Amino acid sequence: RTRQKERLRRLVSEPEFSDCRSALIYGFRRIGKTTLLFYLREYIHANRKKDILCVYVNAQMTGTAIQELFVKPVLQQLPLCRELKREWSLPDGELRDPHTLPAFFQAAAKAAGRGIYLMIDEFDRVAGLPEHAVTMQVLAGMIEDPDCRSAVHFVICGSKWLLRYESTGDSVDQFSQRFGDNRIEVDALTRPDIDELLHSVPMKLTLPDETVERIWRYTGGMAWYAMLFANKAVERIIEGQRCILCPSDVDDVIYQVLSDTNCRQFTEGCPERSTEMRILRLMAENANRRDKEIP
Repeated sequence: RTRQKERLRRLVSEPEFSDCRSALIYGFRRIGKTTLLFYLREYIHANRKKDILCVYVNAQMTGTAIQELFVKPVLQQLPLCRELKREWSLPDGELRDPHTLPAFFQAAAKAAGRGIYLMIDEFDRVAGLPEHAVTMQVLAGMIEDPDCRSAVHFVICGSKWLLRYESTGDSVDQFSQRFGDNRIEVDALTRPDIDELLHSVPMKLTLPDETVERIWRYTGGMAWYAMLFANKAVERIIEGQRCILCPSDVDDVIYQVLSDTNCRQFTEGCPERSTEMRILRLMAENANRRDKEIP
């Protein structure tokens, strides 16, 4: 992900916060988008902590209400700003008007004494709700408003479906183009990427070419599954006190993944996860093929 990481670093490397930019990170599920968000958060903490307040939100975990998604996560990062909390906190169950968000972020940035980078993961859950059409319009306006850019930037993470979003009244291209050149696509890992990933394991490890080939072929280059394979396979060789990762180790990991009930329930019956289902089917086919080859 060298190219994507470099683009993210450039976003926050401007001396003036107002010159930084919002970004849209998109790609298939399990492809590695959240890992890039975490990378950017760590980079900000290491290099711009004094002048950028970094806030991460997962819409799948927090819910999609305005208060839960935009306001509370920022207030939680500012525990000493009591006046800000009194003004902007609402009783449970009350909904905030999306049009108040620009004023909130400007007040929060002033109280924090630095600009805010709000990272929203699983953003599809917001964009897909009709009741958030106004929220999306306000968000789109904030991305382009110079006054808002002095207070807050957004890094929005979701699937490629976001490029087709039309609920705001914008066309697909109009909404995504608000991010300019900062639309960052996360694609599948290549075979060399898988090789590099496996060799990054902090131990002396021998990797036959067929082992790397199988992991790449089985996972389809999906980063989450590649990491799953790598972790489980390394666990096996540690237990066996070996220093070589054999193709048979990769085959054995298939059975562990297929027998994971949580993994199967997570992917079954959801069109958004068709790629994951394809990978699981591929794993099963290879596992069945191996069974037939065993005398």
